[in-house]
Amino acid sequence: MKINKADLYDFLYHYKDYKLEANRLQQLIKKHKGQAQTILDIGCGTASHHRFLRNDFAIDGLDIDDQYLEKARLNNPKGHYHQGNMINFQLSQKYDIILSLFSAIGYVKTLDNLKKAAYNWSLHMHIDSLVIIEPWIEPHKWNEGLVFSLHYEDENWKISRMSINQVEERVSILYFHYLIGRQKEGVHYFQEKHELGLFKIKEMIDIFAQSNIKLEYIQDSIFPRGLLIGKKTESN
Repeated sequence: MKINKADLYDFLYHYKDYKLEANRLQQLIKKHKGQAQTILDIGCGTASHHRFLRNDFAIDGLDIDDQYLEKARLNNPKGHYHQGNMINFQLSQKYDIILSLFSAIGYVKTLDNLKKAAYNWSLHMHIDSLVIIEPWIEPHKWNEGLVFSLHYEDENWKISRMSINQVEERVSILYFHYLIGRQKEGVHYFQEKHELGLFKIKEMIDIFAQSNIKLEYIQDSIFPRGLLIGKKTESN
């Protein structure tokens, strides 16, 4: 059975209201950076938010997975989508806004890598550029051993993903177990392992401050994990 990771991702997260989230992002951008024109979305995935932002901004994206980027280009044909690691990517352009949503920041795994990423992001920002980050879960809020499931089905697909997690030091480890059924192709099973660093909000604020990016944490009804938002204050 041929399975495209990007399609699977969009099937399982079909419940996410990307339009609502994009509208909230536009509110925050208007409040904090009203004249912004360019956005770089780091860890952009399939760029579903971009469908609702592309008429107001020139949006580019970065992701480590080429299948996600193929889908992203369909969602925003005018954007430029780059394959790379959020820690050490190098682009020729600086942006008015840096986004990193859906807790993608956790994939840097360690505080040392977070420091490298913050410095690298700052190199792709102007003074007064805006950063909006949706953080991963803080260490004291991590619920080890939790079992979680997502499901999707239509006339062609039946998809279930069940996950269980553990923690090793400051890294959360998620084991995803997939069962995928498709008409005339039977049922396929496979696993994935994801590792995300557990960072305290204060740690993230302090680390980004070292790269002249001043962040604050805000609770938000649209983004349940809250948001880190702020600006670059001076050159590196």
